Amino acid sequence: MFQVAETKDGSRTLINTALNQSFHSMHGALQESEHVFIKQGFHYFLSRFAPSRLRIFEMGYGTGLNAMLTYLSAKSSCIEVTYTAVEAFPVGLDTARVLNYSTIPGLSPELVEKFHLFDSNGVALPDKDFKIRMYNTLFDQVTVAPETIDVVYYDAFSPGAQPELWTSEALKKCFDMLNKPGVWVTYSSKGDVRRALTSVGFLVEKIPGPAGKREMLRALKL
Repeated sequence: MFQVAETKDGSRTLINTALNQSFHSMHGALQESEHVFIKQGFHYFLSRFAPSRLRIFEMGYGTGLNAMLTYLSAKSSCIEVTYTAVEAFPVGLDTARVLNYSTIPGLSPELVEKFHLFDSNGVALPDKDFKIRMYNTLFDQVTVAPETIDVVYYDAFSPGAQPELWTSEALKKCFDMLNKPGVWVTYSSKGDVRRALTSVGFLVEKIPGPAGKREMLRALKL
């Protein structure tokens, strides 16, 4: 089901062969994650709202790259993070080992493994100040308490591959889980997604996208 592929920036990603979809941009897995989720999500929230801690929800944990980069940013920013994620088809540890994320400064093979070692309660603890809670199920089966999340990383496969995850109903679920202020980010810039976000109450802006993509979306709950 998963095939390893190298992207243009030298970092690796996976291809879901059933959906014929890559987990990251083939223009660069690392640069896409850093730009879309870390720069425009994590650091944007910190710089604008200056929280004492950060609660993140990721739709589509995938290879764990977004979580690892968030961990590195949290360490350098000296902020505690609670990270909640949903992934219906988790990447196994053997598959995770063949990705080259341990070459990223600050990561090691042992640390990378911690992002894929979950206990019976779906909890991984890469660090005492960075806790991950994983839901191994579909998004519509996950219940997140209202207003308990600060930033949503929406990293589902494309609207063409998983249209059910880009409906107004799915995006309303994100709106409800977000606190005020709250930030939602994705790599997509499709008009249908922007209109669905607006319809459920988000303030939506198009901003410059990562390499190979002119625009992306960031949505605010204020």
